[in-house]
Amino acid sequence: MSYTVWQGDRLIGETDLASERVDARYRSGNFIPTPGTEEFVPTTDHSLQLRDAGGNVIPTEWLTVYDLDADILDDDADFGEPLDEELEASVEHDAALIREWMSAREAEVFDDSDDDRFGEEFSRYQIQLMLAEGAAIPD
Repeated sequence: MSYTVWQGDRLIGETDLASERVDARYRSGNFIPTPGTEEFVPTTDHSLQLRDAGGNVIPTEWLTVYDLDADILDDDADFGEPLDEELEASVEHDAALIREWMSAREAEVFDDSDDDRFGEEFSRYQIQLMLAEGAAIPD
């Protein structure tokens, strides 16, 4: 089932909420932003609303949309003590392996012949929310 996400009266995207549940009221899944609304992601705005296919608001305690490709750490951030040379070399080595793996994954050819917009196992944009007490949505 597909749900829409609104910020006030503006549609910012839709979600499948298909990820495995860890709690009866917790939901998460892929999020597809409406074209032109990517600047709203990431966001945890109290004006965000989840709506069902009929346009009915589904009450939530909180709702957060993430951009997994966004830089979340400032490269110039000061974390206190500097790394020793051996540890820094180890971190750089591991980072290079990860970059190599990511480049290889990006180069893979995926079959996107079916038009299932939520067909990706894990998309760039994700949503997490907690349903309000007493609120329910179909599984």
